[in-house]
Amino acid sequence: MRIGTDAPTAPEPLEDTMEIATEALAITTLVAGEMTAQQARAAVAGMYPQACAFDAQHAQDGTGTLLGYTFQERPHPTARAGWITAAGTVSKGLEAYHSDARVILCLAFEEDRATTPAPAVEALATPADVTRTDDVKIRPDGRGKWSVERGTDTLGVIWDEGAMARGRFATWSPFAQTPGSLAGFFDDPATAVDAIVDMWPTSPEDIARETGADLAEVIEHADALVEEWVAEGRRVYRTAVRGAAAKLTSEAAATVRVHMGLPSARYAVPIGADERTWPRFHRHDAALRHAASYGLTAGAVLDTAPQWRTLQGVAAPFQLWGHEDANGKFHPSDDLTACAGRPVAITLTWNGSRWGQDSAGREIHLGGPAVKYWVAPGPVA
Repeated sequence: MRIGTDAPTAPEPLEDTMEIATEALAITTLVAGEMTAQQARAAVAGMYPQACAFDAQHAQDGTGTLLGYTFQERPHPTARAGWITAAGTVSKGLEAYHSDARVILCLAFEEDRATTPAPAVEALATPADVTRTDDVKIRPDGRGKWSVERGTDTLGVIWDEGAMARGRFATWSPFAQTPGSLAGFFDDPATAVDAIVDMWPTSPEDIARETGADLAEVIEHADALVEEWVAEGRRVYRTAVRGAAAKLTSEAAATVRVHMGLPSARYAVPIGADERTWPRFHRHDAALRHAASYGLTAGAVLDTAPQWRTLQGVAAPFQLWGHEDANGKFHPSDDLTACAGRPVAITLTWNGSRWGQDSAGREIHLGGPAVKYWVAPGPVA
């Protein structure tokens, strides 16, 4: 049977044709435009001005793709049947039965798909094409290489590695806590730039801008922390620069926030077991991008905001809020109305979560899995 026959034919065995049509339906994956019955009627009106009873035909492969419509030549019980594909191809002849018209419609749809030219594939954009609304600039730095900059600071570098399964663009940041300081691999250049920007250390100016805190007060707290930590050999500043643009270590930035009663970064990506391998982000989308760079799904991103809950199902490490008494003993907070005190990292639990040990090695009585406390996943930021 030829598509577009010029004359009606008598009913004939359709076993072979049905087999072909069934196979065509099974492999149909083309998502055609959703032609309406009114559009179909208008499209066939030139050849079949009395056409009626338009019946939408869909693929039976689970996709529900619209193949087109079958219709009656005219409003009469013995009227023959025609068809029009979703792409607009109209039957030049008519069939005695609607079932025959549907079979040929299926074949015509496959012909349309085979002859439709593939859409032109646009060349992937490069980091130089990324538009930013902040003060971050992307500057070409040789063939297939771009430097991500903010003012006089170089935040990182992007290389174009071509068609790679792990991602076209390789990103490097001096502050990425990974082998080789790689910030991840991405196909989208804008995401690659974001990954580098997210790695840049927090400054007092950043904290003040994000929280609305007084800049001078943030700097004062950071400087005071230097005096507290010097004996322990812990760093507050990453460089010798001081003031609004100083670069704080992630631990120092979190401590300044705690001392000032400011919110800490909420979302964590658990790469390892300690604070250095639980990078944290204020924005959920930034945490998702970081997780993806490690091949992790959205489910790996943890919301570390404290929750009033039992310890049932809470695995170490986790944060527990409370306070120390005069003897240095830690007592979990039992105030359900507010998350009071400061968190400690519980690194180990035993005896049905009745006892735990914090990162300082202290044993803490937890009461059991049914007792409620202010807790959050992960080590203390």
